[in-house]
Amino acid sequence: MKTALIQFEFSSGVHFGDQRLENGRSTFGADTLFSALFIEALKRDEACAEALLNAVRDDRLNFSDGMPFMDERYYLPKPFIHIENKAEAGDSSVKKAYKKMAYVAVDCFDAFLKGEMPLARTRDLEALGRFDMKTQVCLQNERDSGQQEPEPYRVKHFYFNPDCGLYILVRAAGEEERQLMADLLTSLSFVGIGGRRSSGLGKFTWQEAPVPRAIVNRLAAGGSLHMTLSNALPADGALSAALAGASYKLVRRGGFVASAAYAREQLRKRDLYVFAAGSCFKTRFAGQVADVSTGAGSHPVYRLAKPFWMEVSR
Repeated sequence: MKTALIQFEFSSGVHFGDQRLENGRSTFGADTLFSALFIEALKRDEACAEALLNAVRDDRLNFSDGMPFMDERYYLPKPFIHIENKAEAGDSSVKKAYKKMAYVAVDCFDAFLKGEMPLARTRDLEALGRFDMKTQVCLQNERDSGQQEPEPYRVKHFYFNPDCGLYILVRAAGEEERQLMADLLTSLSFVGIGGRRSSGLGKFTWQEAPVPRAIVNRLAAGGSLHMTLSNALPADGALSAALAGASYKLVRRGGFVASAAYAREQLRKRDLYVFAAGSCFKTRFAGQVADVSTGAGSHPVYRLAKPFWMEVSR
């Protein structure tokens, strides 16, 4: 399947959740993007939503997490494998700098895997943008809330610097899947992605850009070690095989159901523990689209947990 690179440039701040409003990240997961696209598809009709769901389930449409870019420099998740920097071995401050990294520049990726990446490049993403904390007030009917005073709360926003943003890699089986993705991304761009969209956060423009050759070379199925560029979870029957020789990080994905038709009151999704982007496996797996509804609502609630594979053999 053909791979495309899509850039997101944000015209406002963003809030990508990390369990609590006062926490936040500068990137979004593929599961967050899928949920947002699915809601946009439902606004059109159920047939559009079903087309998106089936395309993703059948691996005719696959996309990565949102990853940082600055100008024409792209970044990939740091693999969860042990790498000793050869030039600075034994220096604890250098070890801390490499441990703190979340992303590696594509142009440094081979050097990183060999333990030869310059220390200065560990600080690249300090120029991506800045976090800001906003204090807001929840205005509720006092009779309903039982509170005499409006309750303030804090929300963490991220603002990208000029010519900086996020990108995704997308694989589509054919023109039908490519057009579906493009149409839904355009609809989503006006609504925004992430949290606090009613406050104007998360709006973006998008465009395609060439996929760097260094990424293309690592998207082939060959090699002995594979990294996922998205949160992923094998089906139950494939879990044991996937864990053999794996090096990974587990993250909890939860949140509230964004559907007024689901229940009379806002309910939480069922928590799902998944392998984080950057997790590495010797055996590839297909992943799943999980139903994370709790049974208390009126319809299924889908969580994307499909890997987007990249080869990371040294």
